[in-house]
Amino acid sequence: MRATTVSLLSLAAAAAGNPLGELEVCSNMCWGAYCVPSSTTSLVYDKASKSKKRERRKAAGCIDNQKPGNNRCSQGRPGAIKGYNCDEYPFASSKANTQSTNGKENRCSRCVPSSQNSKQGATLSQGYRDFCKNNAPCTFQVFFGNPGATGTDHCNVGPGQCNQDNAEQCTGSINIIERRQREWVTSPLSLERRALYTNGTYVPGPVQFRTVGGQLLDAPYGGTIGQPVHRPRAVNQTLHEELLARHAEANNEDNDDDGQFDEITANMVSDVDYIQEVTWEARLKE
Repeated sequence: MRATTVSLLSLAAAAAGNPLGELEVCSNMCWGAYCVPSSTTSLVYDKASKSKKRERRKAAGCIDNQKPGNNRCSQGRPGAIKGYNCDEYPFASSKANTQSTNGKENRCSRCVPSSQNSKQGATLSQGYRDFCKNNAPCTFQVFFGNPGATGTDHCNVGPGQCNQDNAEQCTGSINIIERRQREWVTSPLSLERRALYTNGTYVPGPVQFRTVGGQLLDAPYGGTIGQPVHRPRAVNQTLHEELLARHAEANNEDNDDDGQFDEITANMVSDVDYIQEVTWEARLKE
């Protein structure tokens, strides 16, 4: 059975024309979803312990036990940017549903503005609460909204999206993980082909969907026609931004407290939309 979906649509949809857009966070997720070899089709929220989350951050390259800060994005490091911290993908609170092609889970990290990391964490926590009911294990997928947004490196399917990126660090040797340059062939679907995808049909990724509400979603792991998509959002946007700014200002890179986003998510709800149709498919040229 294919799992229904928690979507990070609200993260990617803010990428264009929004001062609180998540360009770097989206770039990191897209790098992990599109550019790193993996056979996973979904992620699993597993209520990981603090030690397990730390282990995953270390595998992604965030934690290196070097000074200052024990974190590669820590202030005082050569090239460190003030107000940035380390973002990992897959998320420290999740694991891949299947192991990567080399027998180990591939994890990647990127130094991102702490404001983006806080917003991603709150959105994910709200998804776990509304979709998973905070129960584990809970399988979910990641979709990217606002496809083609300017500034979201690696998110636009096409030649060159997986070019070398020194900002990324992954499991194993830095930037020389077993990945391959991907060249995508994409094409809009004819009406005849769209008719083949009836309700309940699973479409492997990467693929782009349109929802009943008219949203375009890039789906690196594929999805199912009729599948619900959960989109966390703020109730009071002004309060939301104030709470996020307060969380980001603390900038605690090693905070693994499951309740750290409770104040923020108390001001959040999740809208539910549904995948209606395929707009294009992509296939990989080996």
